[in-house]
Amino acid sequence: MFDWIKNIFSFKVKPTFNTTSPFVAISQEDPRKIQSVKNTRKAFKDQQQAMQMRAMKAHAAECDDTFTCTAEPCFKWESDKVVKTETVAADEYNKRRKKNMKLLKGMKKS
Repeated sequence: MFDWIKNIFSFKVKPTFNTTSPFVAISQEDPRKIQSVKNTRKAFKDQQQAMQMRAMKAHAAECDDTFTCTAEPCFKWESDKVVKTETVAADEYNKRRKKNMKLLKGMKKS
């Protein structure tokens, strides 16, 4: 019955300071640290093109670091070795082809 009176006299104070407030104390950063970060970023940017050129080269499976690899023939091409060849009779081939074409027509494109 007297809830409305309680609501009138209950003062709810809302805090004005929160973490999203723009008036948060800011710490001063060391200018030497900022300059160090800038120098590091510039060094990486200067080396980026050379590193990418080295990485685009074909490397062997044993190559640990593709960015710093300086070996000229890092990867040697070898021709594929044919292990086994198998031929299918023409009638068997046509039979499989017709079966696959029938399955392909039955598939819905989505």
